[in-house]
Amino acid sequence: CTRAQYPIQTMNEDEITHAARYFGSSGNREDLDEILITGGDPLMSLPLLGHTVRSISEHAPNIQTIRIGSRVPFQDPRRIDSDLLDLFSAYPELHFEVGCNVNHPVEFWPESIDSMRTLQDDGVRIYNQHPLLKGVNDDLQTLIELY
Repeated sequence: CTRAQYPIQTMNEDEITHAARYFGSSGNREDLDEILITGGDPLMSLPLLGHTVRSISEHAPNIQTIRIGSRVPFQDPRRIDSDLLDLFSAYPELHFEVGCNVNHPVEFWPESIDSMRTLQDDGVRIYNQHPLLKGVNDDLQTLIELY
């Protein structure tokens, strides 16, 4: 398959606002209190992430936790900056979690560790959600070291 056959698609602002209204609708309010933002990497587009969080805050007050799937703390730790932290801090009613995709212990560079500490110091909960990759992290010793 090629990228042309399966182009990467992201939601636009109108679709995100519509989704937030759905999350906060009367049929979902009692059962839904957290969401996961993933696909691509949400931390790569701060303006779109900001719109998403604003829409959820405005239209879905039942949402208490926003989980974000990301590799940014490991692939581009400089993006964990004051602009991102300001976005999180602007919504004290929300709890933010980042599910990092860390596949091997070698990915723990000093900059990556610092970016995770920065997130944690700002109150963001961090957890790992790695795939099991043959020949990369599919042995017990590597998984022990990773965790």
